Amino acid sequence: MDIADSNDEIIKQLVIDEELLIFTAHGIYKVLTADEIDTENEHADTKHTYEKLFDVGTSSIIAPQYVKTTFPKSLFSPSV
Repeated sequence: MDIADSNDEIIKQLVIDEELLIFTAHGIYKVLTADEIDTENEHADTKHTYEKLFDVGTSSIIAPQYVKTTFPKSLFSPSV
């Protein structure tokens, strides 16, 4: 995956609330699968893509706070 056409390497990937999040040193991204984009499967050429959620990543102390406040129950609730 080419995150924002940069040299920013993927540091961590997490699935939270059935969403794949990608963490780099300089950003947090949400992966959008072709099935999410084209739910009716009308366009066979639909490709996976990503959406930048946050402009700071793992190099900042803000990133963990973002995840904890955005997905608090998902991260800290026991899986059943």
